[in-house]
Amino acid sequence: PAWCKCLSLEQFQCYFDVTTDDVATRVKAAAMPWSLAKELDLKTKPDFWGPFWIATTVVIFLAGTGNLRVSEEFDTDYSLVTAAATMIYGSLIGVPVAAYAFMKFTGQSTSTIDIKHLLCVYGYSLTWFIPVSLLCVAPSSILQWIAVLGGLACSLLFIKHNLWEEIQGALAVDKHRYILGGGLCGIQALNFLVYRFYFFAEQKKA
Repeated sequence: PAWCKCLSLEQFQCYFDVTTDDVATRVKAAAMPWSLAKELDLKTKPDFWGPFWIATTVVIFLAGTGNLRVSEEFDTDYSLVTAAATMIYGSLIGVPVAAYAFMKFTGQSTSTIDIKHLLCVYGYSLTWFIPVSLLCVAPSSILQWIAVLGGLACSLLFIKHNLWEEIQGALAVDKHRYILGGGLCGIQALNFLVYRFYFFAEQKKA
């Protein structure tokens, strides 16, 4: 059927047609958004390969580091895997879809920004969960908070450099711009805080 063409592999192949160097460059820019993110162009050639593997790696690290803090006997809590997968994969798909739907329903132009671009940027913005999760293993609440807040700030800076200009071009009404920008920031902040409070709540006694 004609409607099935949009679900064909050929339709998505171009979004996985990236080299290891391309992905490495984008991950490096996400890791250092203060200096490299401005030079990155995710709009003309968005990819899904990098975001997918970053999200998968993040799920493994969040669940793994959370389990390292479960108990001294390392009694594995498999619910952390489910929680991490739900949070990360849900955000990776849900946030871009919700942002795109918001622009559509407010009657704004989506010519300067599309869902593929949103998914690509949001996927790479998850990069900072990896070093944050490693630092949170340290038995120091202060260090954990510094890591979480620092990682959140860097993640939001990457999103700002790669989306804010496009959001301004897509949304003519200032209120809509700030609602969308605030929503993106709020959900990212929620993910980092959920990681801090749920995965390390009271050191999650077994």
